[in-house]
Formats: sequence, C-alpha cells, structure tokens
Amino acid sequence: ADRREREASRRAFLDGRGVDLSGQGAPRGRPDAPGADGSAVPRACPFCTGPESLALQSWIACDTCEVWYHSECVHVSRAQADALETYLCPTCARKRGEAYAFKLPAPPRRTRRPKLRLVRALLDEADGLGVEVSEAAPLRTLMAEAEAWQESAQAALAEVPMQPETLERILASAAVLEVEPELLPSTEKTAEAVASWRHRAACMIGPMALVGAP
Repeated sequence: ADRREREASRRAFLDGRGVDLSGQGAPRGRPDAPGADGSAVPRACPFCTGPESLALQSWIACDTCEVWYHSECVHVSRAQADALETYLCPTCARKRGEAYAFKLPAPPRRTRRPKLRLVRALLDEADGLGVEVSEAAPLRTLMAEAEAWQESAQAALAEVPMQPETLERILASAAVLEVEPELLPSTEKTAEAVASWRHRAACMIGPMALVGAP
C-alpha cells in the first residue's frame, strides 16, 4: 500500500495536481513539509535555487532517499517518468556506484546566482552595520571568485582576434561561479553571435569548403 501511495503521489506531482503530503493541507503543485508550527513549508529542489516560478514545475521523488526534485533539474521528461517503475536520483546512484539513468544535472548551486553589483552593494551595507554578520564571509569569497573571473575574462577578451577555444574556455570557467559577473551576459552574447555566424557560413558554402581554409 505504501508503494502504491508513493507512486500516486509521484504521478500526481508530475501531472501538476499536487497531493497533501503533510496532512496539513499542503499547497497544490509541489511537495511540502510540515513546519515547526504545523504549517506547510515548501521543499527546495536540491539541484536548483531558482526563482519561485519553478514551484510550478513537475516534481519527481527518488524511491531510495525519498527526496523530491524538479523533473527538469534531473533531466527526466514527463513521458520518461510515466514509464518508470522506480526512480533513482543522481545522489543515490553515485552512492551505489551506479550510472545515473539520465543526463547528469549540473552541480547544485548554493545561491540564486545574484549579480556581482548586488553582492557588492549588500556587503557594503554589511560593513556599515557595525555588527559582524556570519553571512558576509562566504559572500565575500563568492564575490572574490566572480571578480577574479571578470579580471581574467577582460584580459582574454582584449586579445583581438580571439580564438574560439579561448571564448569557450572563458564561458566554461564561469559555469561554476555562484555570483554572476557583469561581463558574463555580454560574453555569452558574443558566443551566441559567433555560433550563429558559423552556422550561417556553413549553410552558405558547406563545411567541406572550409577545410584547409586559413
């Protein structure tokens, strides 16, 4: 009976209907846990810290650890979920020494990836409080990582013409940052423009015509 109830709960969330897991009239649309006062507290997906709109996404629960995940975050489509007898999450698969059955998600983020200028402003405000707040130290570390990336990226982008491999390396190194540098959006747009140009060039003259071209 317990297995059938879990399966019904999983499919209900995948269908976006929602079920009451807490016995306290949990909100519809995502799994919730009972808070200290008995009220429903929304669970967080371990693989994202995205905006509240992600609460409207489909959810799926691991049959081993019983942790809930956004289906999109763990790369399980609705059709795939419907066909599953059991679901093993990436964490439990790693602990068992098994390969995860779907595309591996990106490493979990510790932040909502705020913009660098906002983190600077928040830390400047913390300096003016006259009280040592524990959150400031890790924020300074994350800010320093973003600033170091930005300094390195600026130096690389100053080299004209830049090699495509350099641009790819810059963007790959930014993927792990928890704070978004000011330079990142424009760098991503440059990469998109390069990819678009190369695609159009290949359509016009064919990829073989470019072999051996300087």
